Amino acid sequence: MDRLNIIHDLQEWIEHHLGEKLGIEEVANKSGYSKFHLQRLFRELSGYTIGSYIRFRRLTKAAIELKLTNLSVGDIAERYNYSSQSAFTRTFFSHYRSTPADYRRSEEWDCRGMLSPARTIKKKFNIISLPEKVFKGRTVICDFKVGSAELTRLNHLECFRMKLGRNRKMRPPVIYGVHHYNLHQAHNDISKILYTTAVEERKLLNPKAPQNLIYSSEGYFAQYSFAGTPASFTKFAESVYQNDFPGSGLIRRKGNDIERYYTSESFWDNPASTVVQCDYFIPVRQSDLPSAPGPGILKDQHDLHSV
Repeated sequence: MDRLNIIHDLQEWIEHHLGEKLGIEEVANKSGYSKFHLQRLFRELSGYTIGSYIRFRRLTKAAIELKLTNLSVGDIAERYNYSSQSAFTRTFFSHYRSTPADYRRSEEWDCRGMLSPARTIKKKFNIISLPEKVFKGRTVICDFKVGSAELTRLNHLECFRMKLGRNRKMRPPVIYGVHHYNLHQAHNDISKILYTTAVEERKLLNPKAPQNLIYSSEGYFAQYSFAGTPASFTKFAESVYQNDFPGSGLIRRKGNDIERYYTSESFWDNPASTVVQCDYFIPVRQSDLPSAPGPGILKDQHDLHSV
């Protein structure tokens, strides 16, 4: 096994033991190398000392759980093997310049200083300018547990497909999933997603059926694109917030995430064999980007007004 794979294997082992006592001695015992040789090799190939890598990964996981779960600060500190809540708070503030409580309360999510896990192939994203938009659809509340894939959004999309697909004249070329996360008050490690499957507001749904209007403000979004099976889309959607966006260095602003699904005849008539094609948009703060579209900022190639 070459040296890089050895370090990657150690990083994966570290990932599964972040909640335990973990330092150079424990990692060296796992590797079979001397502490001196391993520290030099780890830094040469990863760019981090073993101690700093462990600290950054713990702080990244803690930040994600502060934003996506209702776990107490004390529970998160204990989960990642901090000696006390105050020790965790001091370390967190030193790294993010914010207390854990303030970080959680903020309507924005600052991903600067976060580190994605080893061997993560980061999904490419574009910064896209989208206009203000109004969507019309049906809303459900879905449970989401950090670290667990969920199929609820695709099940809801399937119900929506069955209702619209009966009438060929009503089949839109694009369907949207518009949603945001709220902390679930009943379960500490579960968030709830208010998820609306929708079309653009001017597209007609059954006027007798209950419908919600969802507003999306004009602004910049990080756009991730996907094409694949429904099962692999579930993993894709989970990893966006577990691995990719936290490692982007962007700041998520207040607003809804938008999933844009491209439909086809097979989508309506033979969904079991359908390849899911989707763009996933996360609202990002404009002040960290150029003030007008230019290099690195794209106009959306699919004009939302034309759907």
